[in-house]
Amino acid sequence: MRLLVVCQHFWPENFRINDLCEGMSEAGVEIDVLCGEPNYPKGEWFEGYGPFRRRREKHGKINIFRCFEIRRGKNTNVSIFANYMSFPLSSLLHVPEFLGKNYNRILIYQLSPVYMAWAGLAIGKLTHTPVITYIMDLWPENLYSVLPFKNPLIRRILLGTSTRCYRRSDKLICLTKKMANIVEKRTGKTVSDICVIPQCCEKLYETPIHDPALHKRFSSGFNIVYTGNISPAQDHPLMLHAAKVLYDKGCHINWIIVGDGMS
Repeated sequence: MRLLVVCQHFWPENFRINDLCEGMSEAGVEIDVLCGEPNYPKGEWFEGYGPFRRRREKHGKINIFRCFEIRRGKNTNVSIFANYMSFPLSSLLHVPEFLGKNYNRILIYQLSPVYMAWAGLAIGKLTHTPVITYIMDLWPENLYSVLPFKNPLIRRILLGTSTRCYRRSDKLICLTKKMANIVEKRTGKTVSDICVIPQCCEKLYETPIHDPALHKRFSSGFNIVYTGNISPAQDHPLMLHAAKVLYDKGCHINWIIVGDGMS
């Protein structure tokens, strides 16, 4: 089994696609990854990386092919937009080198932007290889949480181009039934073409570990834990507002936030 994975973000950046690829590799799947140059979430190149450096490397048995991208820098609207578009455009230049590799499947692990799927869709069409898009960030809805475009024409263009990417995939994976319903209605795909796989915690993380210091710190009150990405898409200001409302009502709640991200 040979698999091409297309995702702008990959090791040493910390995304779940790393775990998926390592698990499939351990199961005997030969994996090539087409990705960008690591600079998320701080916007600075990881040590040893940068424009046109370490373009080919291996992570375990996984072959990594890196494309040029503009780093996020200070995560301004302009730098995010430049980062969003640089990988999809540069990845198209790498399409020819993947045409003769005879993949069984192409997996697009779709974060933001949805346009990171372009190279995978092109390779799939040219080689008649089934393409599966795993939708982590539903576009253009997710984009508006970061860059709040109001212009009706721009919003129509974003909706049309995003929908075209989803429609050109052979199979789609969604995180929730609600997301699947939106995608089904928008693309016209049948239920059999859309799979729902909720996010979950692997058994590895269910191992109980007792930490006396944490136990003492959070032994009183009600604990609410958030783990994951910290960015505008998660609307953490709303959580802070909720925390203030509950605090004003005299509720003793510990808000425990674990993660990283552009915010």
